[in-house]
Amino acid sequence: MSSETKEDNPEEEVDIQFKPVIQLQPVDVKLLEDDEEEVFKMRARLFRFDSVAEPAEWKERGVGDMRMLKHKTSSRIRLLMRREKVLKICCNHFLTRAMKLKPHASSDRSFVWVTFADFADEEPKAEHLAIRFRDAENAKAFKSKFEELQQHVVDEPVEKGKGDSSEKDLTSEAAEEVSKKLDELKVTEPSGDSR
Repeated sequence: MSSETKEDNPEEEVDIQFKPVIQLQPVDVKLLEDDEEEVFKMRARLFRFDSVAEPAEWKERGVGDMRMLKHKTSSRIRLLMRREKVLKICCNHFLTRAMKLKPHASSDRSFVWVTFADFADEEPKAEHLAIRFRDAENAKAFKSKFEELQQHVVDEPVEKGKGDSSEKDLTSEAAEEVSKKLDELKVTEPSGDSR
């Protein structure tokens, strides 16, 4: 004599469906990497040196895969890193022979280098970058690939009227001076995640 209702039977599932208000069409996103092949990829944390801040300090740029891409026709090597999940570019510059990869704060898993034209913010800008890996083996693999590819880099010839060899020497001297100053800096990590 008992008549069961929906309220009496909690096991009965309710099928609720929501329809989207707006139908979106799939969009083909071009990453402009079709003409390049990946020659290196490893997860890392990237920092940039902010000399404008008071006091000057290292600021995190993002965590993601640091990739080295080789152009199929020109053979130029590009260092590219996108932040995880959002895929925003945080490192985008060509590898040159003038770049010097140096250990950062005597660590065996992080390095510092200077680039004179990083395009991460869509405008070429000189940057002092630091990269930190999970362990020393990953850092060693990055360094060896960086230096191996650097040996095959052919720097663009300087066009007449756009610079000469003395200008190139000044650039190298400035990079060396900045590198020495960066070596003198000490980095303190806050407690917590130490990737």
